Amino acid sequence: NLETISPNIFSPGFLNLPDKVKELPDSLKTDRVLVSFGGEDKGNLSGKFLRMIEKTKLIPLSNITLVTGPFFEEHEYPSEINILDSPENLASILGKWDLVFTIVGLTCFEALHSGVPVILLNPSEYHQKISKKAELPEIGVIEPKVKKLKKLLTNPEPVFKAVRRYSGFDVDSLSDFILSLNNSVTFCRGCGAAHKEIIYRNRNFSFYKCPDCGLVNQVYFGHEKMEYGTDYFFTDYQKQYGKTYLEDFDKIKTSGKKRCYEIQHFCIGGRLLDIGCGYGPFLSAAADSGFDVYGIDISKNAADWVSDNLGFRTAVSSVEEFSPSILDVENFDVVSMWFVIEHLESFPDILRKINKLLNIGGVFAVATPNFKGITGVKNPVRFFEQNPLDHYTVWSPESAKKLFSNFGFTVKKVKCPVIHPERFFSDGFYSRLPIIIKNVFAAVVNVVGKVFKLGDTFEFYAVKTGDVMEDSIG
Repeated sequence: NLETISPNIFSPGFLNLPDKVKELPDSLKTDRVLVSFGGEDKGNLSGKFLRMIEKTKLIPLSNITLVTGPFFEEHEYPSEINILDSPENLASILGKWDLVFTIVGLTCFEALHSGVPVILLNPSEYHQKISKKAELPEIGVIEPKVKKLKKLLTNPEPVFKAVRRYSGFDVDSLSDFILSLNNSVTFCRGCGAAHKEIIYRNRNFSFYKCPDCGLVNQVYFGHEKMEYGTDYFFTDYQKQYGKTYLEDFDKIKTSGKKRCYEIQHFCIGGRLLDIGCGYGPFLSAAADSGFDVYGIDISKNAADWVSDNLGFRTAVSSVEEFSPSILDVENFDVVSMWFVIEHLESFPDILRKINKLLNIGGVFAVATPNFKGITGVKNPVRFFEQNPLDHYTVWSPESAKKLFSNFGFTVKKVKCPVIHPERFFSDGFYSRLPIIIKNVFAAVVNVVGKVFKLGDTFEFYAVKTGDVMEDSIG
């Protein structure tokens, strides 16, 4: 719902604002007051406001300057006021006044940025809604409310608060900023459907949920690219998990053995290709399980380490550029991607390639973060904020089944191997429970989480049921 999602960036600094010219006074002065309700003032707010001032004498009329525009209709105004007709550059002279009465718009923010207090008279309820949301002081809709104006003149803190909030912004060039953005992806990376539903966004990225396949696509506005070199497996990995990738080798291999057990429900043995093999813990587990293993990774250090230390056939290659001939094979019985698929920017070509690599009946095994896991369901803001910038897509079991069926695969099994019971409760609540209660909760959560696929990651095992055409778009 766009009404409940903030814009990626909100900054009056993108407006062409004048320099700040004055500091906030100790008290609200009305010696020099400017009234400016636009170049047309179709509702004659100027006349209504001046008649109220003339009647109440809250501000001496001789202290007021009215800005008239080229499309003003003929109206009679009090003779005591000053008229400023169609000034060439109003923004540059706003600093001359002590107080500006206007509507929500450019003059309002120009005055505030200059350090000049502003009070709004709204031409419609819509404008009033905007002014309240922006926390700008206002005195009513069309007809100015005397009580509201008296209150602001007597107790001007809301007026000063608006000046403090909107003055002195760093001014940026909007056009330069737009040109600096990375090209936005406007179509689903999985099936090519046009983006329609924005489900979350902040300054650096937006998340779109595909209306057709349900895949969540991340659009990142920067230009930085993640490097998958030595630091990724050692320094970066250690920061996240407390140990390096190689120090975690045995634990990852143990998980790999469990994954091999799931694969063997559909494929007993044969040639297995692990895409993004890293330093080879899954290859080691698969070899122990009877598979003839091969690996590729874009990190030369990782691929070379596997060849030199584990003796498995590996190649330095991305999945997009990979050809089985570089490993002296033609096809495979199993292709695996453990937490790799979310790093890939485009899927139709990749899924067609994997289909082509596999024999009929071959298994495509994948693990990836789960958008429909407990964190994504319970706290989607946290889920998206923690999503790494190099995760271009976020999957759910439903989107995996739908998308993979378009490319000759049938998802046979979905598994959530790790359920974190503490994520089902408020922060810190679970940790404070007695151990016996924790154990009960953990047992219940484990059953419920696995039944409803609420793990923050999930694995799915798909079987190739048919070939796909080269030009298939899914």
